[in-house]
Amino acid sequence: MALAFAKISHIHREINLRDKHPTFLETSPKGTVPVWVDTKNQRIIDESIDIVRYAFTQHTPNEWETPEVLDDKQFLELYDQLIHKFIPATRQIKYNHPETNNALETETTQANQLLKALNLKFEKQSFIFRNPSPADIILFPNIRQLTIHDPMWCDKHQMPNLKRWIDHWSNHQVFKNIFVNQPVWATTQTPIIISYQ
Repeated sequence: MALAFAKISHIHREINLRDKHPTFLETSPKGTVPVWVDTKNQRIIDESIDIVRYAFTQHTPNEWETPEVLDDKQFLELYDQLIHKFIPATRQIKYNHPETNNALETETTQANQLLKALNLKFEKQSFIFRNPSPADIILFPNIRQLTIHDPMWCDKHQMPNLKRWIDHWSNHQVFKNIFVNQPVWATTQTPIIISYQ
């Protein structure tokens, strides 16, 4: 999403994380996605937040907050909750067997700590900051993972403002354009070029 909003043309390679191609592991020994290969500056960026920062440093859409918001104290607090509490809790909720779901009260509370903070924030504003920003692009895909798993999550936990924010980004044309299935990358593949020229 960051690359799309920043209009950065690139070659897309879809990675099968259950069968990681050796060339991918040579590029990124961590074996995680996403990975941005910055051929211009000859470097590898393999953290989502750093890719988002890079993208919006190249170009920020009109009327958006600048990438400096990613250093803002209020965002860093939300991001810390996302990484250390929300994402681990979401994994437990998504991948536990149905018969153990009743034991997920702790994980639900942990995930909702971030979500309730956002729901409260969205009572007075439509985005993380006053305008759309890189912060929204960092948080949205991760939070969406939980609401894909349970589409009624926001309704069950009475978070209408959060639901409105998720719906906004889910229905955004940029998201719809990029959220399409791509074939898994192989060395014989014709490059998938995403162009904004």
